[in-house]
Amino acid sequence: MERAGHVVRRRDDSDRRKVLLAVTPAAMQLGWSFFGPLLDGATASLDSYTAEELAVVRRFLEDMSRGVAAFEERA
Repeated sequence: MERAGHVVRRRDDSDRRKVLLAVTPAAMQLGWSFFGPLLDGATASLDSYTAEELAVVRRFLEDMSRGVAAFEERA
């Protein structure tokens, strides 16, 4: 990713043992050019739901997430 220009490495100022990765502006632009329309569409879709409908969706997703987590704990 570094060779492709998507990230740069930087030393952590507070702990020189750490190397941090930072996304480059070019990579951010590339990401937005690809995912931006998807995000715009998703946002427009969410805007069409009422607060009550979103609460049901949120509850469903939380329930499914707990179910998957419980399954993974047994595995």
